[in-house]
Amino acid sequence: MITAVLITWKRQHNIPFIVKLLDSVSEVDEIIICDNSKSDNKYCYRRFEMALRAKNNLIYTQDDDVINFDISRLVKEHEQLTCGATEGYMSALSQPPYSATNLALLGFGSLFWKKDIDFSRYLDKYPKDELFLREADRIFTLLHPSKPKVVRCLIDERDEFKHSMSSEGRHLQDREVIINRCQKLVS
Repeated sequence: MITAVLITWKRQHNIPFIVKLLDSVSEVDEIIICDNSKSDNKYCYRRFEMALRAKNNLIYTQDDDVINFDISRLVKEHEQLTCGATEGYMSALSQPPYSATNLALLGFGSLFWKKDIDFSRYLDKYPKDELFLREADRIFTLLHPSKPKVVRCLIDERDEFKHSMSSEGRHLQDREVIINRCQKLVS
């Protein structure tokens, strides 16, 4: 069985529709939702905190600004780390930094095992600061023991990246910092 973990911040209006889709997936028997705007904002790291509290070992997560209409397909194709993708993301996978690393996007919908949530290698060397909290998805995939399986899904991107971390000027710079840090940890 699967626990779905959803975090939201300023896009709470999308959560009911996402939950409705998750309710149609027979393998999902627990949904955990956390609103980062109602407590200290731990960005992407919050999804891992919540996943560690899940009753199931298999975790599904996605961002609150996308609707993934192929969650059942992801479940059927799941391996160690399975990520949903848009056509644009599929095209980017053959280019750096994706082609040279385990870097993957969890936000379009992803499945992973709770036992694989381990940030200790990163936190042994770097602080649990805002950069860590914001970039936890990237750190998780970069340090994951296996290359992610990426599955093309029917995905509706909502809200035109309003309030999205990817629309911020620091987004690509932060990605490079995290890639460099994680490469030093695995070399």
